Amino acid sequence: KEQNKQKCLDFLNQDFGPNFECFKLLCVYHVTSRRRCTQGFELCSQTHYFSSILTNCWTCFTQCLANISYQMEARKREVEHSPIKKKFKDSSISKEELDAAIANGIRLALKEQQATLDSAVAAAVREAMDSVLTPGFRDIHVKDRRAVTELRRHIDKLTDKMTDLEDRSRRNNIRLVGLPEAAEGSDASGFLRANISNWIPALKGRDIEIDRAHRVYSGKENDTGRPRTLIFRVLRWQDRVAILSGARKVYPVKHAQNTLLFFPDFSPVTTAKRKSFSPVMKKMVAMGLQPFLLFPATIKLQHSGKVMMFDSPQKAEDFVQSLSRSSVGEEPGATGPRAAAYARVGDMDES
Repeated sequence: KEQNKQKCLDFLNQDFGPNFECFKLLCVYHVTSRRRCTQGFELCSQTHYFSSILTNCWTCFTQCLANISYQMEARKREVEHSPIKKKFKDSSISKEELDAAIANGIRLALKEQQATLDSAVAAAVREAMDSVLTPGFRDIHVKDRRAVTELRRHIDKLTDKMTDLEDRSRRNNIRLVGLPEAAEGSDASGFLRANISNWIPALKGRDIEIDRAHRVYSGKENDTGRPRTLIFRVLRWQDRVAILSGARKVYPVKHAQNTLLFFPDFSPVTTAKRKSFSPVMKKMVAMGLQPFLLFPATIKLQHSGKVMMFDSPQKAEDFVQSLSRSSVGEEPGATGPRAAAYARVGDMDES
């Protein structure tokens, strides 16, 4: 038994070449894994039979290696003599040009891959925003919109109060339009006290106290040639009413050859509202009507025995469009230079 084992080992220890080492390991692993017992590993007792098996297997193994080597050599010769490679060798393309073409192709592929990646990231971010951020923003937007609406209402209320306070502070002011520049000299208040009863005879014998007077300065050079407006403040509100009503009755008020116009003084907000009625008041005067612009900005009109009020230019425009010139009767005092002049400025006032 020991002799057979030694013969087997001598056979395995023969030098069959480098490939046999792999083959020998496979055979030993196969035999020892299948011949396992309590005393250890034991080889087959039929040594000659086993040797012949090993020899046959080695022959088959070497033949397989030879076949594989032949196939690899045939493939190599096929590649060497392929028409594609021959065409490339025969062409005039240099290695540098080929490298440049390959690099360009790689850049194009990377650019396409980057575009695909960017679109995927954008889609993921959009989905995340839609699922997580958008509901939160929607809630915040609703709360902010309510807060903004409340703040806007509060600001409008404060603006109306401020406008009303400014109008009240100007209630004793009168704007004089048409007085030539420098006609008042250095003492505008004294000039007005000396001449106002001459301009408006209804004020003769009335002690009108003028607190202060000055020209309006807009911060721009006066290139129009028209004199600047002169604003003066009377001490009593009743005197302001008497001056405005007396100026309407004796129109036109003349100073030398110049026509003077007297208007109440309002805040910029109220003045803008009143001036927005100027176009429609022109149309009313042209149709023979006599409109009055009440404070702060409302047209009062008497037509066909009815008193009509318009608090917006659009309502007054709709009324004018509904009338025709032939249906409006001519009333005494309804037209004339006085009504046209005051309607042009848009500051006609009835206290």
